[in-house]
Amino acid sequence: LWAAPAQALGWLAALEAVRHEACLAEELPGLAAEIMAIRGPWPEALKDAANQLGASSTVADSLRLLEEIRPRNLPPPKLAHLGTLDPAAVMKLRLEKIRRPRVVERAASNTLRGVGGVGQSDDDFSPLATDAMADDGEAAGSIDETKGKTAQSPQTEVPAGTAQAAGEGGWQSMISDSARESAPAVQATQPDQIYDEWDYHRQAYRQQWCRLYEHEGERGEADYVSEIRRRHAPQIRQIRRRFEALRGEDKVLRRQAEGEEIDLDSLVEMLADQRAGAEISPRLFCRRQRTERSLAVMFMVDMSGSTKGWVNDAEREALVMLCEAFEALDDRYAIYGFSGWTHTQCDIYRIKTFEEAYSKEVKNRISGIAAKDYTRMGVAIRHLSKLLGAQDARHKLLVTLSDGRPDDFGDEYRGHYGIEDTRRALQEARYAGIRPYCVTIDRHGADYLKRLYGEASYSVLADVTKLPLRLAEVYRRLTS
Repeated sequence: LWAAPAQALGWLAALEAVRHEACLAEELPGLAAEIMAIRGPWPEALKDAANQLGASSTVADSLRLLEEIRPRNLPPPKLAHLGTLDPAAVMKLRLEKIRRPRVVERAASNTLRGVGGVGQSDDDFSPLATDAMADDGEAAGSIDETKGKTAQSPQTEVPAGTAQAAGEGGWQSMISDSARESAPAVQATQPDQIYDEWDYHRQAYRQQWCRLYEHEGERGEADYVSEIRRRHAPQIRQIRRRFEALRGEDKVLRRQAEGEEIDLDSLVEMLADQRAGAEISPRLFCRRQRTERSLAVMFMVDMSGSTKGWVNDAEREALVMLCEAFEALDDRYAIYGFSGWTHTQCDIYRIKTFEEAYSKEVKNRISGIAAKDYTRMGVAIRHLSKLLGAQDARHKLLVTLSDGRPDDFGDEYRGHYGIEDTRRALQEARYAGIRPYCVTIDRHGADYLKRLYGEASYSVLADVTKLPLRLAEVYRRLTS
C-alpha cells in the first residue's frame, strides 16, 4: 500500500523503537534511562505514538499507527540509536540457520562430547522446513531428524510420498558425511538415555525422540563458596535455625500403659478419680518415640542461555546457602542442571547426586554452574523424575529453578507445544508419586505455570535477589 516500501519500514522501525523503550522502562528502568539519554527527546512526529504505545502494546498497535501515518507521506524520523529493518536479510539469516543447524557446528568444535548434527546442503533444502519459522509455536510440520521424515499435524495436507508421520525408531548417528569430513576427529556417541516426547498435535508420543546426554558439572572458582558463606553468613544462620526445627525429634507419647517416665498429668487425674470413687486408669506413663523424616529432594536448575548474568549468580548463591543449611538436616537431596539444543542434544549436568556428600568437589561444581543453551524442560523432568523415583523415601519432591517458559531452538518447541510436553512430563511425575514445585523469576510466569503445575505449586519472584531466602522458605514449607 506504500508507494515507497523503504519509507514504511523506516516508520515501522521508529514506532517499534517507541514501543520497545516502553517495555524496557518497565522491565529494566536503568537501561531505559541510558537509552533515553542517548536519543534525547522524542521527535515531534513520534510524540503522539509515545503516548499510545506502552509496555502492554504489541506489534499490531505499531502497525495500526503505521496505517494512520501513511496518508501523510512524511519521511521517517531520525533517531540516534535507530537501525533499519531489512526483511530480506532477516529471511536469509533464518533460512541459513535451518540449512545449517547448530548441532553440526557443535560437533565440529567440541571434540570432547562427540555430538553430531544433521548435515544438509542447499540442494537438500525443502520448503517444508519453512514451517519452523512460524512464531506462534503452532507449526504444523516439524522435521523428524531421527528418521529423516516430517511429522505433520492432522490440519496439514501433505502430498503423497513427501512426508510420513513419525513413529517408532531407534537412535541413529546424526553426523552426516559432510560433517565427518569437516570434523574427522569427532565420533557420534550413543546418548545416555532416549526419551519419548508428547506431541499435542497428534495427541501421541514421539517415540525415541529426545537424546539425552548426562555430563559431570564443570568446575568453577575454588573460593567461590567460601566467599558466599562469608558474605551471607547471617542469612545462612537464619535458614539453618529454621531447618533445625524440621529435624526428626523425639515425640512424647502420654497416657501409656508402660514407659520410661511417669506422666504427671495422668497421675493427678488418677488420684482425683480415686478420691471420687471413680474407675482408675492404668495409663500413668509416658514414653518417647523417634520420628524420622523420609524425604528425597531433587533440585532441577535451569542453565539456559537466558540465565546468563545476575540470574545465574542468584541460582548459585541460593544453592550454596541451601546446601550450607542442609547440614542441619538429614534429608537426601541432589542437584542437577539442564540445558540443550533441539531434541538431538538434551544435556543434564550432575552437580550433586543423592549418594554424594556436600564436599569440596560438589562446591566446585556449584560455582561452575553457567548459562548454556535452551530450556527443553520435558525431557529433563522425565530423566530427573526417573532418578528421584529410584530413591527409597516416602516423600519425593522435584523443585525447579527457572527464569522462563519451556523453549528451544527453532519455533516448534516454543509456545503451546513446549507447554503441553512439559505439562505431560509433570503429570507423569505425579503418577510416580513425585510432587513437583517451581520457583521462577519470570514476571509473566503465572500465565503458564498454573497450567503446568496447578494451584499452589509454584512461586513467581519479581526480584531475583530474593531467590535464596525465598527458595529456603519454600523448601521449609513444603517439607514441614
